[in-house]
Amino acid sequence: MIGSLDQTSLLFLKPFHAKEMIIFLCLLTTGFTSCSQRIKEADVPGAVKLKLASMYPGIKNAKWDKEEGKYEAAFKNNGVETSVLIDGAGMHMQTEIDIQVSALPQGVNHYAEKNLSWKKITEASKITDAKGDINYEVEIGDVDYLFDAAGNFLMMQDKDDGEDEDDE
Repeated sequence: MIGSLDQTSLLFLKPFHAKEMIIFLCLLTTGFTSCSQRIKEADVPGAVKLKLASMYPGIKNAKWDKEEGKYEAAFKNNGVETSVLIDGAGMHMQTEIDIQVSALPQGVNHYAEKNLSWKKITEASKITDAKGDINYEVEIGDVDYLFDAAGNFLMMQDKDDGEDEDDE
């Protein structure tokens, strides 16, 4: 069959094609391993589930993702989208809750007005780490912007490339 590739024809690939294929597969694999992976609750360690239950008693139907040994539970808490990041040992790392744009610190809105006046903030969230430190994340277009608790700009991240950029 023309255009098909069987095991015999793989043996006769020119060396440079084989190298290109290996590089492509490595890049493809790296891309998949750096992304979070949806998992079943049954695959979440007991210590992680216990920590979530202690923080949010009565939460049912959390959606679980795993990335780099950390577990993220996403759920609605009193109607508010919430996600909690917990490491494999059951230590709380951070909590992120959706908030209204009007609840953002003034500095966030000033930054957006000054630097991105032609775009609108489409999503906002409050991120609290295990020490109680607060940051805010806003989505403007295809970019996430991170601000400290006072509303000072920290960095931006393009959702397509996953790379952080400082913009000051």
